[in-house]
Amino acid sequence: MSIKPIHNDPMLTRNTDRCRCMGCGAYFRGSGTFGLHRVGDWLLDGANRRCLTREEMSAKGWLVDEAGFWIRARMPASASTSRNSAVRAS
Repeated sequence: MSIKPIHNDPMLTRNTDRCRCMGCGAYFRGSGTFGLHRVGDWLLDGANRRCLTREEMSAKGWLVDEAGFWIRARMPASASTSRNSAVRAS
């Protein structure tokens, strides 16, 4: 899926996966998180779909990063260190 930047929106830069929901106005660091914030079935051409609320996203452990983008919870530092060590060892 190709997401075109909105030319007058400095938060959405070329060659990134950043996106903004035109329904709720939230910014997302990546299209995966953006896709997960839309819930509901596709009956009636998606009329039953909606955006998760800020409270619902927070309850899932999602955070707004320093730049103002919603992200899924960050990996704990200990897990990141373990993962990096495993990569170096292989």
